[in-house]
Amino acid sequence: MIVVCTHQLAQYSGGVTLLASRTARLLLPMPQSVFHIFKASHGSSSHKAASRPSSMIPRPAPARYRRSIVYALVLAGLCLCVWIGIFMIQHTTKTTSYNPISTRRLSYGLDINYHDRSIGLARLPQVLSLASASGATVIRTGVGWDELEPQPGVYQWTSLDKLLQLMRSHHLQLLLDIGGTPHWDVPPEASSSANATGYPPLDCGSGGDCQSFGTFMSALARHLLSSPDSTTVRGIVLRNEPQNSAQNWIGGTASSYATYQAAGYAAVHAVTSQWPVLNGGTEAAVPALIDARAPYRTDMAYAQQVTSFAMALYSDAAWCRSLDILDVHVGDAGPVYALQLVDRSEAALQACNGGKAVPVWVTEVSFSSLASIQQLPAVQAVVGDGYGGGAPGQSKYLADTFRALQGDYSVVGINWTFVVDPSGSTGAGGGLVDQSWQLKPAYAVFQSLSK
Repeated sequence: MIVVCTHQLAQYSGGVTLLASRTARLLLPMPQSVFHIFKASHGSSSHKAASRPSSMIPRPAPARYRRSIVYALVLAGLCLCVWIGIFMIQHTTKTTSYNPISTRRLSYGLDINYHDRSIGLARLPQVLSLASASGATVIRTGVGWDELEPQPGVYQWTSLDKLLQLMRSHHLQLLLDIGGTPHWDVPPEASSSANATGYPPLDCGSGGDCQSFGTFMSALARHLLSSPDSTTVRGIVLRNEPQNSAQNWIGGTASSYATYQAAGYAAVHAVTSQWPVLNGGTEAAVPALIDARAPYRTDMAYAQQVTSFAMALYSDAAWCRSLDILDVHVGDAGPVYALQLVDRSEAALQACNGGKAVPVWVTEVSFSSLASIQQLPAVQAVVGDGYGGGAPGQSKYLADTFRALQGDYSVVGINWTFVVDPSGSTGAGGGLVDQSWQLKPAYAVFQSLSK
C-alpha cells in the first residue's frame, strides 16, 4: 500500500519524491528486525524461551526500529488519505471539454452597434448606462480599421479614445471589434462600393502576408498600451464573421483570412500579451442544426458556402493557432444547439491546434421579442414552440440558453445581442430595450442572471 501510495503521490507533486525516499529508507533495513520483534511479541511463550540458550532469546527491538515502525505507519496513513482524496477528485470531475484554467470567472456582456441610426455616438452614454445597470461587465462593440487609419500610416485615434473613456466612466470593459478594410487597401474597382470595407486587404490575396493589417494592429496595440484607459480593454476581435463572405470577406478565401488572423495575432502579441485575441464568431458545423434549417432556406447554396468556409478555417493551423479565446456565435439556435455548437467548435479547434484547450466566449446570443418572428416555421424547427408570445418568449429563451451555457465549464463569457432593438430588419426585436427606450422583460432576466 505504501509503495502504491507514494507512487501515486509522486505523479501529482514533485515534493512527494522526498517523502517516498525517506519512507523507503525507513522500511528497507527493517525486514529482519520486524521478524524478530513480531516473533518476540506474539510467537514466543515463556517455557519455550526457557528451553533455549539465552543467546537465542529474541531481544527487544532497539528504539530506533520501534520509531521506524511508528513513522512508517504514520506515513502510510497519510499517503492513504491523500490517495483516497485524489481518487475521489478524479472520479467525480467531468473530464470532457474542460477549459485549462482552474478557476472560471464567468463574464456577462452585451453587444452594441453604435453605428445604428437609433443609437449613434450621441446616445451611446445612455445605452452604456442601461448596460451597466443590467449587470453586464463587458461590451462588445467596434471601431473600424478604416476609421482609425484613413490613409496609410495616418492614424486617428479620437473615436477610439472617446469610446475607452466612456467605458471607464460606466465601469465597463471592452471587447474591441476591429473590422472594415480602409478604402486605400481594397481593389480599385471596389473602393467606390457601398460595402468596400468588407473586402480583404490587397496584400492578403494571392499568397500575400497581410502586412498592412499587421502594421496597423502593431500601431493599435502600442496606442492602447499608452492610453490611461488601457485596462478597460478586455480583448480584441480581429474581424466579425469572416465566413459571411458576401459582406465581411468579399471574394476572399478561407486561406487568405487565416493569414489575416495570423498577421493580426502576431502583431498584437509582439507588442503585449495583455489582451487576448479572439477570432470573430466562427463556429463549426452541427449537422443536425443544418438539417433542421434546410427546408426553410432559400439560399442553400450560400449557406453551404458559409459552412465550407468555416470548416476550412478549422482545418488551417495558421488560423487555429492564432486565437487566445474561441469566439462562437449561437444566435437563435436555442439552448440545445447552442451547447452543440460550442462543443463541436472546441473539438474542431483542438483537432487543428495540436490539442490545446482554449476558453470559449459566446459573443452572440439573440432572440426576437416579436411574436411574428417567433412563430416562423424556420424558428420553431430549431427551438420548438416553447418560446412564443412576444416578450415573454424572449425572456424564457434568454434564461434557458444562458443557463445551458453556464453549465459548460469551458465558456468564460456570454454576450446578448443587442442592448437596443436594431433599426433594420436584421435582428429585429432582438434588444433588451425597445426603440422607445422601454425595458423589456428580458432585461430583468439578464439582470438577475448576471448579478
